Amino acid sequence: MRWSHSLLALLFSMNIVFVAILATASQVLYQRTADEYQFSILENIQQETVSFSNLVGKDLEFAMSRMYALLVDEVLQRLAIYMNLTPWDSSSLQDAEYIWNTLKNIENSCEMLSDVCIYLPEQERKITTESVARLDDDDRQAIALLKARNAGEESVLTETALYLISERVRKEGDASILIAASITPSSLERYIRTVFATNFQIYLSATKNGVHYSLTSAPLPEEISASPASLFRGNGAAYFGDAQETGIAWASLRILPITFYQIFSEDEVAAQLDRFNHNNHLYQALTVAVGTAFMLLVYILVCSPLRRMQRVMRQVEGGQLDIRLGKTWSTEFQYVFYRFDKMETRLQTLIEQEYLLKLRQKDTEIKMLQYQINPHFLYNTYFMLEGLIVEDEYDSAALLANLMGKYMRYITHTDRQDSSLEEEIEHAQAYLQIQGMRFSRRVKIIAKPIPVPCRSMRVPRLVVQPLLENAFEHGIKGMLQGAVVRLAFEVSPDALDIIVEDNGASMEDAILEKLRQTIQNDAPGIEGVALQNIAMRIRWFYGAGSSLLLERSDLGGLRCVLHILRKECS
Repeated sequence: MRWSHSLLALLFSMNIVFVAILATASQVLYQRTADEYQFSILENIQQETVSFSNLVGKDLEFAMSRMYALLVDEVLQRLAIYMNLTPWDSSSLQDAEYIWNTLKNIENSCEMLSDVCIYLPEQERKITTESVARLDDDDRQAIALLKARNAGEESVLTETALYLISERVRKEGDASILIAASITPSSLERYIRTVFATNFQIYLSATKNGVHYSLTSAPLPEEISASPASLFRGNGAAYFGDAQETGIAWASLRILPITFYQIFSEDEVAAQLDRFNHNNHLYQALTVAVGTAFMLLVYILVCSPLRRMQRVMRQVEGGQLDIRLGKTWSTEFQYVFYRFDKMETRLQTLIEQEYLLKLRQKDTEIKMLQYQINPHFLYNTYFMLEGLIVEDEYDSAALLANLMGKYMRYITHTDRQDSSLEEEIEHAQAYLQIQGMRFSRRVKIIAKPIPVPCRSMRVPRLVVQPLLENAFEHGIKGMLQGAVVRLAFEVSPDALDIIVEDNGASMEDAILEKLRQTIQNDAPGIEGVALQNIAMRIRWFYGAGSSLLLERSDLGGLRCVLHILRKECS
């Protein structure tokens, strides 16, 4: 009985289908929930990003408003006008101290600002939070860089920092004043750590000529740097990558070309779904456990007795006729078991008798195959023996008689169906010697020695000599000279090949293929010791792995190979 048609297979299949349906439904529900939650997270991150951007904008607006206020402060104007007057009186010192304190307050008002400085180009002076000094070359380059911006821009982006700028162009009676506050990567990162706590990656960028520039020490991710700057204008959020594995939320400041980003991966989103996923797995596991327990219960009550009966039936089929089912707990199965045991008892005798009958039939068939020897060989040999005696070649006649004695003794020895390979080859060599005496002038016989490890192996009797006979009768028949018959051996780790080949006329492909198909038929032959009979005896003796192979010989004729699987030949 096929397993696929068994009751256990049915129960197992039903359980699998039930679990599969449940798992599919749970997975669909989980996927929908995960997708919705994933976008919900994206929206929440966007709102968080916008809120932080607004906070940053308010801090910067406050700092810039104080810079504007300082720009128009009368004290700064007065100090700028009288900057080069010396010596300073007490009033000028008080003005300078006031400006210093104001710069410190602006710098302290926003942690993003690292340095606040007032440039007075016409006076060749600069005012920092601590001193008033003359401009050097670096200061003049910085002023030129800050002034080279487009009209109305309140910031300048350099390779090292972003500068906030407040400028007052000289009017009649006033001094030209430039106030600049720098925002460096270190100051930005310090600000972010102070006011914003998140598990996601945070980046800030400034845009110049359509290109992103990182405002932090870390370079911008490829998802940002490889995208056009116009994509991240305003506020928004989206997933990036071929598999949408990376989420980005961004928000741009109104007053400055600064964009704030939060980046999170699919794994980080999935981590927030672990609890739901865990409960889903528990539910699925519980369902599988209940279904499996029910299947096992049914199996114990129903399938187990049936499989026990199936197992015993297979053992009986294998020849173990003395096995019985015995008893079981179920009344229904007990009746079936009892009737099966009674039937097996009745059939055991019949099976044994049939088995013995088949054995005798097989032995009879093998003996019949042994007796199927070509009589023409015997006739020709006796006629040759007579000729030798008539011609007074008594030595040759004695040798031929001895060879014929060995030949006949071997083929008439019927008490065993097998012999050693050495005995079989000795018989074959006796046949070759007889044929050599008969065709000495036109046949060259080549006989290789037996591999030493294979001499004692058992082989069916009369499987090599008929192949040699076939070579003489069909291969080289009609050749007046130059005929060759060869007997050789090839040993591999798990097989022995006994090769008989000749240089007779080559067979057509169709004939060779038909002959190959014929020798695969297990029906006994009725015409002498044919190749079919040899192939059948080889399969009977060694099993299906061994066979008779027919090929074209390198000599030109037919190549017969007895392929025998014998590990002891290695």
